Amino acid sequence: GLDYKKSIKNLILENLEDAKNAGRGGDLLLAVGYPRKRDDEKNFSSYYDVLEVATEISQDIGIEVFDLFPDDNRRKVTKLESIRIAHHQIVRGLSASHVILFDLDTLQNWCEADPALGHPPMKNLGNIALSRSKVSTVVALRAQAQSSAATFLEELLNFIRTSYFK
Repeated sequence: GLDYKKSIKNLILENLEDAKNAGRGGDLLLAVGYPRKRDDEKNFSSYYDVLEVATEISQDIGIEVFDLFPDDNRRKVTKLESIRIAHHQIVRGLSASHVILFDLDTLQNWCEADPALGHPPMKNLGNIALSRSKVSTVVALRAQAQSSAATFLEELLNFIRTSYFK
């Protein structure tokens, strides 16, 4: 709804400001769940809302948005000051000064969906998604999300903290 889009807009603008203050221009990567039907709660994707909000922001402040969902767009070279939108399964090899991760619950549901499909474990894809930034990563979890993505993040942070202090 409108509140969700407003939250997305605030997150994007805040991270663009942080990127600019860090001397990194508007280098922002938005990772979202693979777009499916909007009403599919288990496979929910913020893609459509994120794309709409990013497009509005780009028109307001003159920053380019690159939608990396179409295969042809993945080969295009983006400007340093841009917003890129990609789904979690293709973020390997991408980096940005600032990254916002949406829909980790959807990624987890996809990883655990059907063992016969051979999807990689959440630990692998989650770590890849979380390691895309040069300066900061923000994880946006929806309150109504049905997964243990928050538990995954807590376990990962505890592991990092424990390893750091050894």
